Amino acid sequence: GAALGPEECRAALAAAAVASAAVIGYASSAGAVAHAEAQAQAQAQAPLASGLDYDEVHGFTWGAEAKQFFRQLEAQGYEHVAVSSRRTTPGPTRNFMGADAHDGRRLKYRFYLRKPPPGGAAAEMEVAMVTWFGWTVEGPPMHVHGGCGATVHDTAMGAACFAMGVRALTANLHVDYKVPVPLGTAAVCYARVERVEGRKVFLSAELRSLDGEVTFSRGTSLYVQPRHPLPQR
Repeated sequence: GAALGPEECRAALAAAAVASAAVIGYASSAGAVAHAEAQAQAQAQAPLASGLDYDEVHGFTWGAEAKQFFRQLEAQGYEHVAVSSRRTTPGPTRNFMGADAHDGRRLKYRFYLRKPPPGGAAAEMEVAMVTWFGWTVEGPPMHVHGGCGATVHDTAMGAACFAMGVRALTANLHVDYKVPVPLGTAAVCYARVERVEGRKVFLSAELRSLDGEVTFSRGTSLYVQPRHPLPQR
């Protein structure tokens, strides 16, 4: 069919927010349903994509809500960490989550790292991966595909592992989905190392709304350090 315009998209997002509450049953109480309806109304009245206008998607810039959240993270001791595709030759990266590929249609993300205090344990270190979910990651109508959510968990936990100076690969990934993520949502995935046992690194993560009121999903993973060095790009 024909592409939806801004008003049609906002109305569809509003309807989907209310419908998803009834369909999956996470908003079973009257108060929760009212909260979902209020969120839907706010979504319908606001520009799409956390402050982006519909026709700005291809020229992505972070919206006001996300920019305010960045400042909050910095005030809490998180430091912005630039994304590197780690390639050794010029040209577009082949990395599935490579920063070069983000044009606002798929994913846009930014990493923040909170280091442990002097003398603190490595488990006190935490990664915050702020992610915007674009229009080409749809699974359920008007919501993010579960596999995309799992990828964000894996990426955030991998970043936490690498932030410790440990190069390891995912051996196991488990995600519990709590609430579907509407398209155009900016969310944050917090990830941390729980413990290290020899070559094994155990991690956990949570994907939340920026205001912290909604937990979309929780994940755990086991990373294993390979016996031989990983190849360089």
